[in-house]
Amino acid sequence: MKPPVKMPSRKVPHSIRFSDEEWAVFILGSKMRGLEVTRYVRECALTGHTLEQTMAARIGDRRVTA
Repeated sequence: MKPPVKMPSRKVPHSIRFSDEEWAVFILGSKMRGLEVTRYVRECALTGHTLEQTMAARIGDRRVTA
């Protein structure tokens, strides 16, 4: 048996609420990928954040590529 993974402690607890319909989408997506639903939601949040950062970095980028 593996020992528990040590995670950094959170000073402030975080909570995000989803509707039943939204949570059902996460459950389906997590099952399709073989992940725990909370892990899948975390990965979706991080991917969405990365996309937002990329989009923000492109604002003002008006190079002509053709």
